[in-house]
Amino acid sequence: MPRLKEIAAREIAKRAAEPEAYDLPGGLCWQLLQTFGAFPAVGDGHVLEFFPNLFPAGEFGGKKIGVEWHPFENIITWGDGIYQQMREKAFSKEPLAADYFDKIAGEGEHEQCIDIIDSIRQDKGEVFSANLPNGGQAPNLPPEAVLEGPTMATAAGMKPIAQPPLASGVAGTLASRLGWVETIVQASLEGSREKFVQALVLDGWVSSIAMAQELADELLEAHAERLPRFGRAGSTA
Repeated sequence: MPRLKEIAAREIAKRAAEPEAYDLPGGLCWQLLQTFGAFPAVGDGHVLEFFPNLFPAGEFGGKKIGVEWHPFENIITWGDGIYQQMREKAFSKEPLAADYFDKIAGEGEHEQCIDIIDSIRQDKGEVFSANLPNGGQAPNLPPEAVLEGPTMATAAGMKPIAQPPLASGVAGTLASRLGWVETIVQASLEGSREKFVQALVLDGWVSSIAMAQELADELLEAHAERLPRFGRAGSTA
């Protein structure tokens, strides 16, 4: 950690001196490391989504978030494209390419499904990052929370590796996100516009209750065909 903090200080100083030289000015993740003592490994472009209070103008590096920076429509199109490619490969009678399970560009993440199955079948106990109900990965977060954490793949199944309690600042940040997700789920199951508005407020990107209500009604109307439980937009169920 001391070494990581040295890197953080250097990276923040470099970005302050030459902001135009970086696609991600400011070094948000490095600043969060200095502030919370934990480094969000996903990078600035993703982690900023969870700190709307730091971007009251809705801009990052002078670009409008979701419009100029990480355009929403482009991300949806990109995700749909990946899904379509996976679907085509899954239903194709052609064999998968020899390098299909290789790591991307020789490093980083890769498709681990086969590795996990192999570890379970042979009881290797290899460790992977996996999303599982909280079984000690974060003892000071709700037990029903599904968390990504180090997990052993054994003959008995996927076993999360217990960790020490998170620092209160980190736990508080995550707990607010978990409450937001739970509110979205409740809104969906109950068809509750009221809880949908709550979720939009908890998310933090709206600047007023009125904006949350207006956005909720617009979204419910636009997606009414796929959200029958909500009935008509404007329902207060």
